[in-house]
Amino acid sequence: MRLQSNRRVGPYRLIRLLGSGAMADVWLAENHGLVALKVLRGDLLHEPSFVARFEREARRAAMLAHPNIVRILGPLQRSDGHLYLPMQFVPGSTLRESVAARGRLPWPFACRIAAHVCRALEHAHTRGIIHRDVKPANILVTPQGHASLTDFGILRAAESSQILTRAHEILGTPYYIAPEQALGRPVSATDVYAMGVVLFEMTTGRVPFAGRSDFDILEAHLRCRPPAPKRLNPVLPRALSDLVLRALEKDPVRRPTARQVAAQLESLCQAAPTRGPGPNVHPLRRGPASAHDRRAVLVAVLLADVAALIGAMIWLTQSLR
Repeated sequence: MRLQSNRRVGPYRLIRLLGSGAMADVWLAENHGLVALKVLRGDLLHEPSFVARFEREARRAAMLAHPNIVRILGPLQRSDGHLYLPMQFVPGSTLRESVAARGRLPWPFACRIAAHVCRALEHAHTRGIIHRDVKPANILVTPQGHASLTDFGILRAAESSQILTRAHEILGTPYYIAPEQALGRPVSATDVYAMGVVLFEMTTGRVPFAGRSDFDILEAHLRCRPPAPKRLNPVLPRALSDLVLRALEKDPVRRPTARQVAAQLESLCQAAPTRGPGPNVHPLRRGPASAHDRRAVLVAVLLADVAALIGAMIWLTQSLR
């Protein structure tokens, strides 16, 4: 049955759809407070092996307790023919929406967001959990600039389900997939590679590899070297550009760990200029110009007009002699 706003799923009242994926829809819902309710697609309910593994992975994801990971608020639940998972609701927007609105982001802000995500990955990796689908759509950013990573454990459950072999999410999103993940090899370092792609995109406004098809993109990940981010955005610190390239090494053994990446990003954040939005101002939103700014622009325009008029009078005077 198709879900709609104001319907109830178990004790939750659906408010509005937050997002959709190949396996589930995420709704903003209410039950003594706001939650993000991930509701599994109906056709997946008829795959017992998928449901069983999804339940195990949901329990493992619930074991992750970190300020930069979206909390799982309870186990998978069934009600009225729906299987759903209540999660923490994080106000704000996805990083995907922010990048789409602004293109490249200020590098100190990008460093902070990436450091938050890498600390989340460090926490998960020490517990044997690999995300496998790190991408901007799975990173939530609050108006205060705090990042949270979501959708842990979902792909590990999906990989054993035959019903999902036709969905590209089974491999991860092509733009962010690591070479070893595309080849079906061990993926212990794949999250760092994906985070390197995300940081590349935040700081340059584009992904390192593109193509006309998923196959073209995957082949580029396997065979092509990414351009240096500093070449595309000269204001970047050399250390940040080099860090991104190390995260994008084809050989996973040559990549730094999530902990090492986070530490270097935090060091870069500390050395970054302090000028810019305060902690309570969303750095991705441009508010209306202040009265002072508008006056400054008006004065500059008037001065330019006066200079042009004087220049025209001088030229006319000389031409009439």
